[in-house]
Amino acid sequence: MLDYVESVGKTVLCGSQDGTNCSEKEKLYIEKKRRVKDVDELEEEMERLQGLLANGLSRELKEWNFRRRRILRQFITNLKDHDEL
Repeated sequence: MLDYVESVGKTVLCGSQDGTNCSEKEKLYIEKKRRVKDVDELEEEMERLQGLLANGLSRELKEWNFRRRRILRQFITNLKDHDEL
């Protein structure tokens, strides 16, 4: 059901803060990126992933790329919000 909701809604329900609704692969990626505290470093990774889209990725790799960018956006937003406080 979760796959259907994500597919139809073109969204990812994985929560980067607590790993809710995340696959094991996503959880490992979250743990890796959770250690990064520099917004610039996360934004560079986001740009790198954006650049990969031009390389004609397979459907599975496009999906994984989308999921990583979604997770990164959550981290970037959280770090920027935290810096404003």
